[in-house]
Amino acid sequence: MSASYDPLLVAISFVIAVLAAYVALEFTERVTRARGRVRSFWWLGGAVAMGVGIWSMHFVGMLALELPVPMQFDVPLVLLSVLVAIAASALALHIGSQARLPMRALFPASLLMGTAISGMQFIGMAAMRIPAAISWSAVFVAASIGMAIAASFATITLAFRLRRDEGRLFGRMKLGAAIIIGFSVVGMHYTGMAAASFGPATGQAQSGPGLLLPVQGLSVAVIAGTLLILGLALASAAIDERERLLVREQRARQAVETASRLKDEFLATLSHELRTPLNVILGRTQMLRSIAPDGRVGELTDIIERNGAALAKLVEDLLDVSRITLGHLRLDSQALRLGDLLAVAAQGVLPAAQAKEIQLTVNASDPAVVSGDPTRVQQIIWNLLTNAIKFTPPRGRVEATVSSGKGEVKLTVADNGRGIDPEFLPHVFEPFRQAEKSTSRTHGGLGIGLSIVRHLVELHGGTVTAASRGPGQGSVFTVTLPPAHDSRGIERRRARRA
Repeated sequence: MSASYDPLLVAISFVIAVLAAYVALEFTERVTRARGRVRSFWWLGGAVAMGVGIWSMHFVGMLALELPVPMQFDVPLVLLSVLVAIAASALALHIGSQARLPMRALFPASLLMGTAISGMQFIGMAAMRIPAAISWSAVFVAASIGMAIAASFATITLAFRLRRDEGRLFGRMKLGAAIIIGFSVVGMHYTGMAAASFGPATGQAQSGPGLLLPVQGLSVAVIAGTLLILGLALASAAIDERERLLVREQRARQAVETASRLKDEFLATLSHELRTPLNVILGRTQMLRSIAPDGRVGELTDIIERNGAALAKLVEDLLDVSRITLGHLRLDSQALRLGDLLAVAAQGVLPAAQAKEIQLTVNASDPAVVSGDPTRVQQIIWNLLTNAIKFTPPRGRVEATVSSGKGEVKLTVADNGRGIDPEFLPHVFEPFRQAEKSTSRTHGGLGIGLSIVRHLVELHGGTVTAASRGPGQGSVFTVTLPPAHDSRGIERRRARRA
C-alpha cells in the first residue's frame, strides 16, 4: 500500500518541534533560577508545554501521512502518549536544572528520556485505527530509538549549558540550539514512521471498537491548540524576563544612588575636616604678618595666605556641592537690591581685575529688588565675576549690568575673553566639566563654580544661561530672577525643581 506525506504538515511539525525545544531551553533557565513554589510552577508548566509540543509534533507528523484508506485514532492511547511526552519533558527539565551534570547522570537520563519519547512515538502509532495491516522494520525501529536517545542527550546538555544565558529572551544561541534539537526530534519521528509498512487489510486489521477520533479537522485543532500553549509559555517567560530585568535595574539604580550618596557624604565630611586646619593656617598667617609685616617674612606670608585662601575657596565649593546634592542647603530669604550686591562684589574682585589690567565696568544703578539669601546671591555674582576675570586676557574688558523689566530682574556679566567652544557650551553648567582637560591647564579650579551658580539660581526660582560666539569671541552669562513681589512664583518654581 503506497503512502505519502503532506509537505505543509511536515513543515509545521518541524516548526512545532523547534518551538517546543525553545520552550524547554527557556523554562530550564527559569527552573534553575527559581526557588520554592515558583520553581515547581516553572517546572510543571514547562513540562506540560514542552511535552504537548513534542507530542503535537509527533501527532501532526502522523496526520501528515496520506494513505488510500480512512484513518482514526484511539483516544485512550492518544492521551497516554501525551502523558508519556509530558513525563519525558519533566525529566529533561529536572536534570537540566541541576547544579551539576556529571556524565554518570547524563547518560542514564538521556537513555530514560529517549526511551520515553520512543514510547510516546510508538504508542501514538499504535493508536492508529486503519483498515490495513502494519508491519515493522527492526532496523528502522532501532534507528528511531537511537535517534530519540541522541535527541534527549542533546536537549539535556544544551539546556544545561544555556540555562545561565543572561542575554535577551530570544537569543541566537538558544534559537540555534532549538533548531538542532528540532531537527533531531523530527528525524527520530520520521525514522520511526518509516519503520512501518502498510499492507492490505486482513482479518486482524486494526479497526476495533472504542472511542475514536476522526481525522477531519483534527490537524487544525491540534496545531492551533499547540501554538496557543507554546505561545502562552513563551509569553510567561517574556514577562518573567522583563520582571527580572526591572528588578536588576532597580537594584543597580539603588546601588548607584547609594554610592553617590556615600560620595557626597564623604565630600561633606572631608570639606568640614579640611576647613579646620585651613582656618588655623590662615589665622596664624595673619598673626605672622602683624609680627613681621615687612621684608622676606611678609612676602612669604602673603604667598601662604593667598594660596591658603584659594584652597579654602575650593573646600567651600566642595562643601556647597555636597549641601546641594544632599538637600542640606537652606536659604534665608529677604528683600535685596541686586545692584547693591553687584557693587559690593565688584569691589571684592577689583584687585584681581587690576592685576591683569582688565577694565571692569559695573552698571548697578537699577533699583530692582529680588527676594533671596544675601550670602548666596552674593556668591552667585562673585562666581560669575571671578570666572569672567579668570578667562579674560590682560587688558581685556568685563562688564556687569543689572536691569529689570517685563516682570523679571536680570544680571548680565559679559567679557571679551577666550569664549566658549560651541560643543562645550551645553555642558558649561555641569559639575566637574572643564573645557581644558589636560593636567597642564592654564586655569585652576575644579569646574564646579558655574554648577554651584546654576543650583543657587534655581533655588531662588530663576534661570541662568551662557552664550558665546565661539573661541576668542568672549562670553555672556545672564541670570534672570523674579522680582521680590513675585514670591508665589518663586515658591512654585522651587517646588517644580524640587
